[in-house]
Amino acid sequence: LTGLSKNTEYQYRIGAGDKRSQWMPFKTAGIGDFTAIIFPDSQSANYKGWAELVKTAWAQNPQAAFFANMGDLVDNGEMASQWNAWFSATEDMNKVIPFAGVMGNHETYTLDWKVRPPKVYLNLFSFPSNGYKQYQNQFYSFDYNGVHFVVLDTQAEEETNEPQLLADEVAWLKKDLASTKMKWKVVLMHKDVFQYAFANQPGRDNGF
Repeated sequence: LTGLSKNTEYQYRIGAGDKRSQWMPFKTAGIGDFTAIIFPDSQSANYKGWAELVKTAWAQNPQAAFFANMGDLVDNGEMASQWNAWFSATEDMNKVIPFAGVMGNHETYTLDWKVRPPKVYLNLFSFPSNGYKQYQNQFYSFDYNGVHFVVLDTQAEEETNEPQLLADEVAWLKKDLASTKMKWKVVLMHKDVFQYAFANQPGRDNGF
């Protein structure tokens, strides 16, 4: 959507053919303090616990401006039932506030637990453009009320079909951070860059 005013309440509905959804509200970013709901991995074999967590978080934070899920939204990236469970749990929030998705390694798994490009994840969402057609929805950034958020793709080990991913993403990140004028910068990523107690565990140093 383009041409919207800041700090303004709007209504929208979705249509297909001669069918229309009900009108639903949303509010654009303004200035000042805000609340965001940040969820950890939601992957599971049974999404009842995830649904309860989302319900509780949303009920306790009805003023939230947007929500994020820090990767591994599903246990298997090609299992439709798990995606249906994820969307069912987040439906009430998704109707009125934006979602900031972070891709995890489980989004790259096939039904036979092999690794492949996360086609389902990449086609389910539409995130801000990063200028790379081949990496659309994998990493991106956005501003909200004076805060610059950067969402990174840390799955270079799984995405071997994109050998330039890490180098291109690092170059994009440096340019993105150099161009923002926001006082606060927040990075959202699935794998962390610190070793902690996992000095011998591969994949912890992502090159950022």
